Amino acid sequence: MYPRRYFTAIVIISAIIFFGREASADVVSPDIRSVAACTKAPDEEKFKIEFKSEDEMTKIYVCSIIDGESIYGGDCYYSLEPIMLHVKSDLNKDGLQDVITRNYMRGYDMDDIQAYQGFVNCGNDVYLRFTVGFFSEIIQLKRKKNQRWPDFRVTRKCDNKDENHPRLQTRTFTIKFDEKNFKYGPPNNDPELMDFCSEKELSLPFESEK
Repeated sequence: MYPRRYFTAIVIISAIIFFGREASADVVSPDIRSVAACTKAPDEEKFKIEFKSEDEMTKIYVCSIIDGESIYGGDCYYSLEPIMLHVKSDLNKDGLQDVITRNYMRGYDMDDIQAYQGFVNCGNDVYLRFTVGFFSEIIQLKRKKNQRWPDFRVTRKCDNKDENHPRLQTRTFTIKFDEKNFKYGPPNNDPELMDFCSEKELSLPFESEK
């Protein structure tokens, strides 16, 4: 039999290898595609972002780097469209804090939908806007090994368009980041689901109705 010290050494080495592999999934490194996108994008897509806590919620101000106006036009600090922070985290694993915002915009009929927009941190307090989409809720999923941008589980609550018996139907999808076009793609990679509550979407089975 091997001496106890040899057995102990084997256990320690195995643990180091195992946890080293686990930790490698969270290692941050420069994101070449994000750097390229930040460099090539026009200034119209770049913004300064400020955070302010109001009534137990974090409201953010997204201001153009060109003229300081709000992302929706007008005075950045007195915008008629309230913008809320959905998440602030390192989405692309480059060591910088990125942002996803949400806001309730008018004109969605009875659909329970919010507009989600992403902003990748380019450094020097400048953020580049990228598309996330229109959903009722989005939840970040655990990354797979060596995956840079996370997937999101998203839900949409759409009006069934029945005037006599209106109901909100809930459906769940997944969205993945399209690094080539630098934005999140359509739900379940189906271009027909890019527009929220479309005829294609309403034809799909739903999970709940109320």
